[in-house]
Amino acid sequence: MLNDISWEYIPAWLSISYLLSVWYLFAYGTIYIVKYNANWKENNRKVISFLCFFIVFAIFYCVDTDYLNYKFIVETASKWVSNVGSSTEILYQRLAYWCNGNYELFRLIVWGAAIIIFSVCARRFGTSVYLALLMLFLLYYNYFCYARASLAMSVFFLGVCILVTSRKRWWKIAGIAVMVFSLAFHRSMLIPLSISPLMFIDITKKNYFQYFILIFVLLFLAINSIGDIVTLLDNEQYTYKLIHYESEISEGRYYNSKNWKGFIRAYLGYFSFYIGFIIVSVPMLSKKYSQSIAVPIKKLYRITFGIIIISLCSYLAYGLNNVFFYRILFTSQIPISIMIAYMLYEGIPIKRGLYILLAVAFLNHSMALIHTVLERSFGI
Repeated sequence: MLNDISWEYIPAWLSISYLLSVWYLFAYGTIYIVKYNANWKENNRKVISFLCFFIVFAIFYCVDTDYLNYKFIVETASKWVSNVGSSTEILYQRLAYWCNGNYELFRLIVWGAAIIIFSVCARRFGTSVYLALLMLFLLYYNYFCYARASLAMSVFFLGVCILVTSRKRWWKIAGIAVMVFSLAFHRSMLIPLSISPLMFIDITKKNYFQYFILIFVLLFLAINSIGDIVTLLDNEQYTYKLIHYESEISEGRYYNSKNWKGFIRAYLGYFSFYIGFIIVSVPMLSKKYSQSIAVPIKKLYRITFGIIIISLCSYLAYGLNNVFFYRILFTSQIPISIMIAYMLYEGIPIKRGLYILLAVAFLNHSMALIHTVLERSFGI
């Protein structure tokens, strides 16, 4: 029902202003990164001003169709608030009902909370909050701002953060509880939760490929049996979502041979995640720099390692036209942003790779924004 909603018309001046604002902020952020070094004190006033724009974009983001889906859900909340069979988690149903149809308030609470929790994670992992938010905006804001899963990701990695940075047993238990609690915000958190034990496996340059192959084979077999796994869970909402995703995959809803623009945008976006992972992997596995990287960051990397492998397995099992693939991959945006910020903050040389990543991200954001302007304001 929600997928049949057509785009609303947006005044040309508003959509063009949105596009130009993103380009300006992207240029400003890129210059900031180019000039940045570990000994340079951050100009807090400028960065805070920049991040205020980021919060505004998170709340009023309108590039992807999910923006309209959520708007419909919130504005009609009173009609389906007790509908347990809905694909939307009950927590969001209740929140939408309490917002009384006010979509801006709903976005402010959901994405505002996600940004706050992300900031707490960045601080606890020992990096600059400003740099981490800057990385998230420059690289992945298209993905962070459009889906409610962003809040679930932030909650999950907050749990990881508490678990790996705390020494007291009760705090560690609290971290695990928060990780499990993230399922209430989005059911896809079951996947990173299932691979979280990887954080306790020491991944080095010597055993990297052995672990990669072993985990890859196991996960590939698991993904091919995902229908049986969901059946064993005997959960109505998981079953509903699986059937829904499989129908979308079989219908080729997302990408087909005629939608060449969709293919280009998709691959640019997906490459930005894999390039980001490669950038942090190089110093993580290097003898020169690995010893100076904090243990909590290493554990965060190991979970990201598992997420990347699962996404590759899912891609090989089902192809690009695959909801599982990109939902899993998008989970890595938070740890990658934090790890890149950490390495910049600590003076670890990653700028060459980062410039390539920024270029890919800029092309990806620009294509999405230009497509939105042409479609939603000019009907092209």
